[in-house]
Amino acid sequence: MFFYYSNILIYQKGPKYKKALNKKYDFSKASKFLVDYKKDASNFLFCKLTKTKLYKSKNVIVKHINGKRFLKKVDCKYLTLSYL
Repeated sequence: MFFYYSNILIYQKGPKYKKALNKKYDFSKASKFLVDYKKDASNFLFCKLTKTKLYKSKNVIVKHINGKRFLKKVDCKYLTLSYL
């Protein structure tokens, strides 16, 4: 079987390749709060802090982690734990 360079470049620019790269993202930064979603663990994560269902994608997770709601809840959680 021969592989042509042009075909490989076309595949790398396509949506399937980009989607596969997003699924290989390391979610360890927020592993305390993100767990697999019970109903569909292969495609979704559940944030225990904000109680939202998130698609397993690098873009979605990074937006959620850097979002106002998430950061506000993280600050509140650590402030309350430090005063106890």
